[in-house]
Amino acid sequence: MPDELAPENRSKALPRGKPFPKGVSGNPDAQFKPGQSGNPGGRPSTALFTEALKRVCGMAVKRIGVKPTDKVSLAIVKVWAQRALNGDVRAAIEMANRVDGPPAQTLQHQGLENFYQAEPGEPRQKEILGHVVEILLERSRMYGLPVPEIVREAEAEIDAEEQKAEEENTGTE
Repeated sequence: MPDELAPENRSKALPRGKPFPKGVSGNPDAQFKPGQSGNPGGRPSTALFTEALKRVCGMAVKRIGVKPTDKVSLAIVKVWAQRALNGDVRAAIEMANRVDGPPAQTLQHQGLENFYQAEPGEPRQKEILGHVVEILLERSRMYGLPVPEIVREAEAEIDAEEQKAEEENTGTE
């Protein structure tokens, strides 16, 4: 007995139970058969509330009253429909979103579509470039970062164009 507890014997794995034959693991009767789903019933196609909503949406307004024999989901949906019929817009919107799905949201953006289609050097591109340069300079001063050479060049070019525009405006007056 003392030899079994010696440190050199502790690392040896002792067999635990009878091993399975090669290629077989566990109880073959409990294993999935080829081509058989592990969840034959599958997930229900729709939720109880969605089914109840579809049912209530097809009812006449007179029949929407809650009855003691109604299932809970149907009773809740009927109360919801009554609230929508009484003017609760949020209830009506939520019902429509549950049955038909929320409407697709459109994204609107403005500003840069003309920037990319414009010829280089057009006023809108210059204006946007000026804003970008201002932001870069402000951030570099704020955080003590070095200003990239290209930003200095762009700033000098913008300053030269502004000075030229001012000279043309003062010359025409």
